[in-house]
Amino acid sequence: MSKKGISDIVATVLIVLITIAAIGMVWTMIIPLIRTGMETSRQCLDAALQIDRERFTSYNPGLHEASVRVGAEAGIAKVKLVGIQLVVAGEKGGSKSYINRTDLPSANEFRVYKLNWTATANENAASVSVAPIIKIGDVENICRVADEAALQLIQTT
Repeated sequence: MSKKGISDIVATVLIVLITIAAIGMVWTMIIPLIRTGMETSRQCLDAALQIDRERFTSYNPGLHEASVRVGAEAGIAKVKLVGIQLVVAGEKGGSKSYINRTDLPSANEFRVYKLNWTATANENAASVSVAPIIKIGDVENICRVADEAALQLIQTT
C-alpha cells in the first residue's frame, strides 16, 4: 500500500512542476509580444499626422492630380518617422496607395504632396487618407490611418 501512496505524490509533484514550467515558457514568450505591441501603439499615437482641409487638399481631373497638405503635430519629434502612406480613394470605390519617404514634415510643419491619380474606371478621386510609417529598432510599422479628408474638385482652365 505504501508504494501506491508514493507514486501518487510523485505524480502530483511532476504535474505541478510541468505546470510551473509551462507557465514560465508562456510568460517569456507572451510578455515581450505585449510590450512590443504597446510600444508600437504608443509611438503611432505620438506620430500624429493631419490633413489640412482648408488649403491644397484638392483633386484636378484635368491633370489627374490630387494635392494634399499634410502636417505633423509636436509629438512627431518623439518618434522616428521614416515615411508617410497616402491612400487616394475614388468615387466608385477604386483606390491607390502612395508611399513617400522623402520631404517628411517635422513637428508643427506642413508639406504638400502631389499625387498622380490615373483613374482605372474613369472615376474622380474623392478622398485621401494619411498614415505614418515609423521605425522601432530595425522594424518599420505602418500605423493606422491618422486622418482622412474629402478632396475638393477643382478645374483648371
